[in-house]
Amino acid sequence: MHRPILVFAALTFVLSIPGEAQPQSSADAHVILISLDGFAASRLESEELELPNLRAVARSGVWAKSSETVFPSTDLPAHTSILTGVPPLLHRVLGNRMHNRETGEYFQVTNKPRSESVKVPTLFDAAKSKGYRTASFFWPASRDDPAVDHNIPFVLTGDLKADINGTDPAFLEELRENEVFIDFFFSWYSDLPLQVTSDRILTRAAVYVIEKYKPQLLAIRLPAMDRYQHEYGPDHYLAKAAFTAADYNVGLIRRATERAGIANETTFVIVSDHGFHTIEHSVNVHPLFEQAGLLEEVNLHPYYLSVVVELTEQFDAQKHLKSLDRVFEKALALEGISRVVRPYEFAELGLPSYDEDPHVLGHYIFLGDSDTRVVIDEASESTRRTVLSAPIHAHDYIPDDDHIDPLFLIAGNGIRSGVRLGRVHNLDVAPTIAYLLDLQMSNLSGKILSEALIDPP
Repeated sequence: MHRPILVFAALTFVLSIPGEAQPQSSADAHVILISLDGFAASRLESEELELPNLRAVARSGVWAKSSETVFPSTDLPAHTSILTGVPPLLHRVLGNRMHNRETGEYFQVTNKPRSESVKVPTLFDAAKSKGYRTASFFWPASRDDPAVDHNIPFVLTGDLKADINGTDPAFLEELRENEVFIDFFFSWYSDLPLQVTSDRILTRAAVYVIEKYKPQLLAIRLPAMDRYQHEYGPDHYLAKAAFTAADYNVGLIRRATERAGIANETTFVIVSDHGFHTIEHSVNVHPLFEQAGLLEEVNLHPYYLSVVVELTEQFDAQKHLKSLDRVFEKALALEGISRVVRPYEFAELGLPSYDEDPHVLGHYIFLGDSDTRVVIDEASESTRRTVLSAPIHAHDYIPDDDHIDPLFLIAGNGIRSGVRLGRVHNLDVAPTIAYLLDLQMSNLSGKILSEALIDPP
């Protein structure tokens, strides 16, 4: 039997316990940013999950009922927004893998040097400009980042294994000499049964850096939960075990700050890039364009769970625009299609338009509802929503469903105790951390979460 209401009541009770230490000055402050990849906000209250460390953080600090992510709600765009405080429209990380229409290049964004992948300053840039020591562990788009002192960047080989060649050999050797078996992290990252163990090794590397170097800003991403949920679904027992393993890693990091003597000066910010949902249906939009005689005038591109429509050189607005509008009208009448995003609405979704960035695939986007994948099936004439041959466990749709709302917790130095927030945004993470560390970051889209702070601005 599941009793989420009782779990909520228990958490509400313990969160009401008073007692807030006065914040340490920014010169003495430390922030540890932990991303638990694929952790939905709602899972914190699930009685099916053993999460003693995360719930201890919640009891001692502030947690949000939900946190909105960005679109597309996938790894690279979301983690980059967490670190920059701006949407993909500004940082220009538009997907995990991107295509440059002008050069023809296809590439993994995270394999590019940081100077090429992210177009705006990050928290690491701001921390380094203040002379702070920084560390990053498998955070996306961090390769060759001069603002990170201790770095295991998220870099992939051609077959999507963790690439040890992206990490400074001297840092690798230092870890080996101090009994951090970092080579196994790279070996086991792509081995599904061992990925939880690879997360533990990555955590051990972060623990070593905390205890020896005491960085003012450290970010770590633990990816195993994401992989297990993609493979098995969020309710599978192995996915649940991955949640508990991630919780244990949080406990290891918290205890490391105690051994390092910085526990009272440390703020923990625990987030995720997205949650998860199981999708069982698809709807095919290709026949609509075939019936309208527009297959020469448009190119259709898959875009995660959506479909992008690119107008070709053959498209003549005077001749074809009415036909295209009729296609959109028919599409919106289909079960499973929730929205057609038009060029002037891209900015509303936090995206640049086709004319603003050569990495944008098209001029329009078909969005499905939270239970439907939009597909391009040239072999089928049907536009009826159909049941998929196998369900998809995913998260890459518009962030308006609570299944994919990510986790947000904050506790420790400078943070109030016994506060529960409503809906926040992942864009709020960077401004809040910048305030806690007295970092200078301008033109941010998110806000400082003042209601979480003992000493708000």
